[in-house]
Amino acid sequence: MGRAVVCRLASLGHDVVAMVRDVQAASRRLPSGIALRVADYEDASALKRALAGIDDMVLISCDGDASAVMRHHANAIEAATATNIRHITFTSIVDTDELSPFYFSPVCRDAERRLAVCSVPSTILRCGLYSDFILKHWLVPSQTINDWYWGCFERGHARPVQDETAPRRGK
Repeated sequence: MGRAVVCRLASLGHDVVAMVRDVQAASRRLPSGIALRVADYEDASALKRALAGIDDMVLISCDGDASAVMRHHANAIEAATATNIRHITFTSIVDTDELSPFYFSPVCRDAERRLAVCSVPSTILRCGLYSDFILKHWLVPSQTINDWYWGCFERGHARPVQDETAPRRGK
């Protein structure tokens, strides 16, 4: 997703700086002319160096070990604050509810909370990037176990929707 964002922003005429871990690999994958800065989310000092002089940051949540990604988000937000970034755009997920069974919900919820209290203005994009996960791990199995619950995006509530969908599923 990062490469797509970098390419799109560059195609729109923005000056783009990509934070990468491997300059050689990034040079092969990104258009020429994209400035590259090396940093790892685990290295707070490297993040601060990479973000120095940057005005706006797009922080793209990635998959992986939830505790590591939560730490990466925290490090990036802290570095952005320390280097006077003007604005952060964060790609979150749709389901960040406290009661969500999705293992990644706490990760994005934590980042959103950090953004809400940091001094940098932010935009949170709750994209349906993991919709394939929902289909594969919740909706398809629900057809065989006859049990379907879905968070209705109201804090603290989840309601059964099976009765509403049964006629459409042929039940």
